[in-house]
Amino acid sequence: MSNIVILAAISGIYLVINLVLPHLPLDSSVRTYLIQPLMWGALAVSAWLLSRQSRVKTSGKISQRANFMMLAVAVGLVQVVLYMAGGVITGFGHNPTSLTATGILTNLIFVGTTLAAFELSRAYLVGRLAQRRPFVAVASIALIFTVLSIPLSQMTGFSFGIQSGNIVLSSWLPLLCENLFATALAYTSGAPAALAYRGILAAFWWFSPVLPNLEWSMKGIIGAAAPLVGLVTANNYLAIQRNHARSKRRAESLPAGWIVAALGCVLLVWFAVGVFPWKPTLVGSGSMSPYMKTGDVVIVENVEAVAIKVGDIIVYRKDENGTTIDIMHRIIGTVNVAGATYFITKGDANNTADDPVDPATIKGRVTAVVPKIGWVSVAVKSLFSGI
Repeated sequence: MSNIVILAAISGIYLVINLVLPHLPLDSSVRTYLIQPLMWGALAVSAWLLSRQSRVKTSGKISQRANFMMLAVAVGLVQVVLYMAGGVITGFGHNPTSLTATGILTNLIFVGTTLAAFELSRAYLVGRLAQRRPFVAVASIALIFTVLSIPLSQMTGFSFGIQSGNIVLSSWLPLLCENLFATALAYTSGAPAALAYRGILAAFWWFSPVLPNLEWSMKGIIGAAAPLVGLVTANNYLAIQRNHARSKRRAESLPAGWIVAALGCVLLVWFAVGVFPWKPTLVGSGSMSPYMKTGDVVIVENVEAVAIKVGDIIVYRKDENGTTIDIMHRIIGTVNVAGATYFITKGDANNTADDPVDPATIKGRVTAVVPKIGWVSVAVKSLFSGI
């Protein structure tokens, strides 16, 4: 029952911050730096008291906790060094947060209460839920805490495209990997190691005078690779300890499935944002009905314009009222414009053809249609838009 209370509390605070506080007639500093720390602080104290009362245990031995703490600190510091090394290539900028004594103290309270609430709650939940099925518990908790770390507006405004893809790769993917590693640390040695790892990263982004101006791809690769390496290192260490002690307890080693799942998540996200030659795109209108309908997801292949022929369905960019949108229509012919070959497209359900399409605006060719699965995204977006 207490597991549900902690999950409900952390989810409720997340919804209050994203849906209620923005509409309260209060100064923004009061909402951000007073009400939020009070809520997170109360949750942190509650999780700590519940952990002491129920005597939540970790899978690792007491003698191993110092090693996991060193691993957490090492991975955090290496990740920061890699970020700074990337900044040597891409350049640096000033930290936008206030670095005055008052600003540092205020942000320290804000960040500290949030981290304490997350990590104490994480350690309590994984200690209670991972006794029978550690892989399922760790994966589920990491995913839940990843979602709770993403602003609601980013999720409800998400659509398959270049800009959203950059956000996923540079922000969401590192968050997922960071939470996988932090949950593994909490599973093996409790909240202190997870707090040390995530605290180092938070201190860097909030309190460093200068920050690297990283490209989205570099930020995503560093943010995902460092915690995954930490996850693999922790798994190998526990496997060696288990073999050395000839332990019969499977729980003393991080399941190999964690590593597979983490790498699978990385590959899935890379596929979604177009790192590979194919990427998914949500069908947002019925102009190609009945071949594809609103809510379907299509697989778009990156191809050269010379490989496209009449009858293919393409995705191309179009400027409309100052906004760039993606159009997904079928090629019905070609036309010569100023000595260059342009494509004539039309939606299957439309009565008229589009304006000639410049080959330079083509993003790819549709190769497959997966019916209906995009309705989950449409429904969630509609729900929260209504709220």
